[in-house]
Formats: sequence, structure tokens, C-alpha cells
Amino acid sequence: MNLHLLINFVLSFAFSRGLEVNITSLNRLNNDGMSMSRTHQTGRAADISVKNWTKKDIVDLIILAEKKMNHIGAISMSDKKVRPIVYHDSGHGWHLHLQVKR
Repeated sequence: MNLHLLINFVLSFAFSRGLEVNITSLNRLNNDGMSMSRTHQTGRAADISVKNWTKKDIVDLIILAEKKMNHIGAISMSDKKVRPIVYHDSGHGWHLHLQVKR
């Protein structure tokens, strides 16, 4: 349920700016060989393409998500802080990694 809330939050933000949203990954197999955490395997994460998004769009979304959605965010592997959205390149291109707690 929390992942749905976070996806809807991103969709609303993107709609307000006329941005396209493409979900590129949801659930993955346990042995996918590319995930640092198990958020995708447990249904708690989604990856979203940032194609045609500006750096400002990305930063604005992350700041707003940390203000409004931190209560459902998962702990980031990189810095151990709660982050509902992480912008990173996991080896398959830069994208938004949406993640929620258990």
C-alpha cells in the first residue's frame, strides 16, 4: 500500500510539471544479480526513468518527497538515512528508485 502512495505522489508531481513517468522496474527475482537491497524482491520498490526530466525536476521531487513522504520511506543502503526516493545509477542508467519501509 505504501508503494502505491509513493507512486501516486510521484505521478501527481510529474503531472503538475508535464513530465512523463515510465516505471522501468517493480518486482524482481530473488537472484536478479543487480539489487543492493531486497526492496524490489519484497514489493517495496519501483524504478522510474528520468528521461526528459531536468536536474531541477529531480531535486525538487526528492526534496518534496523527503518533506511529505519520509514517514513511509525505507532506509537507504548508502547512508542509512530514511529516503523515499534515491536518484542513482545502479549500472543500468540514472533513475529514481522509490522505496518504502516494511
